[in-house]
Amino acid sequence: MRKAALAGGVLAVLLALWALLTLARPAGSPAGSSADYPLEEGLRWTYRGAGNLAVVREIERTVEVDGRRYREMKFVLPVLGTRAIPMRHSAEGVVTTRDGREFLLLRFPMVKGDTWTVDLPSEKEVADCAVLGHEEIEFAGRKATATKVEVRRRTRDGGRISTDYEWYAPGVGLAKMEVTLGVRATFVLESFGRR
Repeated sequence: MRKAALAGGVLAVLLALWALLTLARPAGSPAGSSADYPLEEGLRWTYRGAGNLAVVREIERTVEVDGRRYREMKFVLPVLGTRAIPMRHSAEGVVTTRDGREFLLLRFPMVKGDTWTVDLPSEKEVADCAVLGHEEIEFAGRKATATKVEVRRRTRDGGRISTDYEWYAPGVGLAKMEVTLGVRATFVLESFGRR
C-alpha cells in the first residue's frame, strides 16, 4: 500500500514537472541574451530531486521554422519520456513558435513586479508568471543570486491548478524549480555545461 502511494506521488510530481516544462516553463543583461538564458547547441542541464529523480534538458540541434532559426530544447523526464520545444532569443526574452506565431515564454530582463502569460495554442493549461525578486540559492555546487518567478498554472476556463516557483540565474537559466500536482517536489540544478 505504501509503495503504491509513493509511486502515485512520484508520478503526480513528474506529471506536474512535465506540464511546467512544456510551458517552459524560465536576469541581467539585454533582453533574451545568452547571459540571461543560454540557448547554444550542445548545452545540457541536469536537475536532481527527491528519490534521486533526474530531469535533463539539452539542446542538440538548431531547427528552422517559418524562416527563423530556433534551438530545439529537449526535456527528458523519467517515466514520461521526451518532449522538444523550439526556443530562441527575442527583444522581449525567450520565445517559442506554434501555428505560425511566436509566443513569449520568459521575459528578460526579469524585473521585480513584471508579469506575463504563457498561453500556447493546443496546450490544456495557461501559466501566469510574476517576478518576485532576487534571492541567494544553492545549485550546481555553489551559491549564487537568482531571480524567483511565481508560475500560477490554470486551465483555459480559469480553474486554478497549482502555484509553482522557478529560479533563474544569469549564465545558467533555470537553476531550481518547485512543482506541485498533489505533491510538492523541488528539483535543483546539479550540473550544467557542454555534453
